[in-house]
Amino acid sequence: MVFDFNVVLYIFIIILLGIIVLALKFKSMSLIKGAFKIVFAGVCIFLFNFFIGKTVNFIIPLNIITASITGLLGVPGIALLFIMMYIIFP
Repeated sequence: MVFDFNVVLYIFIIILLGIIVLALKFKSMSLIKGAFKIVFAGVCIFLFNFFIGKTVNFIIPLNIITASITGLLGVPGIALLFIMMYIIFP
């Protein structure tokens, strides 16, 4: 089975556009809150990698997808990232 990254990217873009449309439809401030949550999650992932990740030898990659998962899901999102990293890189 050949893994096509473009398909995953298109699905992610469609989901992201759907979230943006729903956020604009119901509350305009929820989009701003979500953006702040994603930025804060990115800072938290950076600090985790800087202080704890190197000593434990477990680093979460910092990109928009991991920051979005952490920002929108919170602590369960961090647990999801740990589980995904453990499954991908045992």
